[in-house]
Amino acid sequence: MAQARVGHWEWRRGDSAPHWSDELYQLWRLDPARPPPPLTQLPALLPPGDWPPLRRCLRHVLRRRETAQLDHRILLPDGGNRYVRHHIALEQDDRGRVLRLSGTLQDISEFKLREQTLQQAAAVYEHTLEGVMIADADLRILDVNSAFSALTGYARADLLGQSTRLLYSGRHDVGFYRRLWQAVTEHGRWQGEIWNRHKDGSVEPAWLTVTAVRDGYGAVRNYVGVFSDIAQIKKSAAEMAQLAHYDPLTTLPNRLLFLSRLEHAIQTAKRERRRVAVLFIDLDNFKQINDTRGHGAGDRLLVEVAARLKDCLRANDTVARIGGDEFLILLENQKADNPVIDIANKIVKACSRPFQLEEQEVEVGCSVGISIYPRDGQDAETLMRNADAAMYQAKNDGKGAFRFYTEELTQRARLRVEQERELRLALERRELFLVFQPKYHLQSGALVGAEALLRWQHPSLGLIGPDTFIPLAEETGLIIPIGSWLIRHACGILRRWQDAGISPGVLSLNIAGAQIQRAPILQTLKQALRDCRIPPRQIELEITERFVMSNPDAHLKVLRELRQLGVGLSIDDFGTGYSSLSYLRQLPVQTLKIDQSLVRGLPDHEHEHEASISLAIISLAKTLRLGLVAEGVENEAQRRFLLDAGCEHGQGFLYARPLPEDEFAELVKNGGLAPPLRAVQSLASQGETPCRQGEETGLPIRFSTLRRRRRINPSP
Repeated sequence: MAQARVGHWEWRRGDSAPHWSDELYQLWRLDPARPPPPLTQLPALLPPGDWPPLRRCLRHVLRRRETAQLDHRILLPDGGNRYVRHHIALEQDDRGRVLRLSGTLQDISEFKLREQTLQQAAAVYEHTLEGVMIADADLRILDVNSAFSALTGYARADLLGQSTRLLYSGRHDVGFYRRLWQAVTEHGRWQGEIWNRHKDGSVEPAWLTVTAVRDGYGAVRNYVGVFSDIAQIKKSAAEMAQLAHYDPLTTLPNRLLFLSRLEHAIQTAKRERRRVAVLFIDLDNFKQINDTRGHGAGDRLLVEVAARLKDCLRANDTVARIGGDEFLILLENQKADNPVIDIANKIVKACSRPFQLEEQEVEVGCSVGISIYPRDGQDAETLMRNADAAMYQAKNDGKGAFRFYTEELTQRARLRVEQERELRLALERRELFLVFQPKYHLQSGALVGAEALLRWQHPSLGLIGPDTFIPLAEETGLIIPIGSWLIRHACGILRRWQDAGISPGVLSLNIAGAQIQRAPILQTLKQALRDCRIPPRQIELEITERFVMSNPDAHLKVLRELRQLGVGLSIDDFGTGYSSLSYLRQLPVQTLKIDQSLVRGLPDHEHEHEASISLAIISLAKTLRLGLVAEGVENEAQRRFLLDAGCEHGQGFLYARPLPEDEFAELVKNGGLAPPLRAVQSLASQGETPCRQGEETGLPIRFSTLRRRRRINPSP
């Protein structure tokens, strides 16, 4: 009995206390030299909740004169407890008097623990929102939970004994399943998106994790599949992709999709030694028509223009609307200028013909600028910029015409070398500095952190914005030392603030893609945090969506290492690139930043496209349980729109411009209310009407470098 951890007690008629076996003393962990306690002291040896059922069990034995069994706990001297199975028996004489009462107690703690674990697992299995299917080694279904039945439409009885092929949708080829089972065989697990056939015949997507369960000899005993319903997420992603890549008015590709196709065309042309033409088209009198006839007429005119432009092109050419009355055309596989000239002439003539609007004819016309790869640029942005410059030349020459880009490349090369030299010296001469744009809670107005923004104070050119020098730094590789300096300098400033008792919240740093691709950013960040004694949770790294999705498999490892360090990760400019849903689910990011280009027009009816994309982003973030920050919040209407849609945080001129280090520290000390807002609040308390930004208040206006029309998209 000792081997089985079984103890015994016995009470005979006339005894004042029961007799205990040595094993029972061991079970209770009591001193065998101690006399057994009388039955009246038994409650003290049990947890409070266990004595009442044991008392009822004893009464049952005495009244019914029959044996009974009960599982309960016993109280140990150290305060712990063990589970026992208590079997109680009674012996009586011929007249029914009790002669002997006895009991055996078996330690069943391990059994109870396993039982509880199984019960918990069963509860999780049955009530989890994920569908679970268990199959044998031959892929015959052994069991499914309720969520799986809800996901597929099949009742449990419909599936038991069936092959898993019952769910095959036909959307995947043989190679897909071969790779799936190869991964399970080699690694014990496979995870990915799969399409299954519902009982009603429809095909739905799910996120599937397949795990092989092996016995002690390594042979597969079962397969467990866990299915997550991603149909709504896929739908939101598809809607977002449509909104992000096509103009909703004309249904033409937008600037983002055009840029992607142009980049692809350049790569193809480079391999095949062909040329690519980019045509930048701007309507000549559109603003006048829009102002005099209204936005509805202007929209109908744009739809008509889009149709005429498509009629001028081949099936494999691309025409896109990039905003307002501007269009871009991509012509691939060009061998000479003559075919491009022919198409440009057709476009000018097509747009010069009158348009019929509300039974009235209107004349518009257009100006066209042309750039050619590789003659006028080696990348998409350069070709588009140069075509834009040529279009302005066409307008200056009298409109209703086209012009080729003609600026000498050698002049630009010399200018670039000089700019690179100056930027290199900027680090040595300590001309770079940081400003800080506060981030606020849109509901309460509380300060929650800041974004550190890089600026360049040139000794002769004055203040230079990041839009001017960051692209150059990325092209030349100077972004690596500049990025390392930014991390160290920002941590140093944060240390000074904390030493002064200033708590600014989370500080966000913009990280260039090159810092992740080519620089030891993890080591740089670790060293800066250690040297400045900064908790990692107070730093957030902002990485652009375009970079993250350019090669997500290659970047995922570094991003996970950064997240494991404890810093936050945010996808900047979200909504301007194309994020794959499956990769977005895997990325260790906590926050999406809605790009200011999507916020700028909110909630104006003329910018329904931007509003739709913003709402789609907010919906996607909620689904994936990610935080949200809106960039470029400049007025109360934008704040209210974003807040009502579910975006909690924002930054922009509504709250504060980017502030120098000392001004931001002062802002934090004053409770987080930006200086302009304090001034407005003060005036309001005196019954005065505050001026708008840029009037007589003397409030700072953001610096911006000189650019031609429409070539803007500055950082905050």
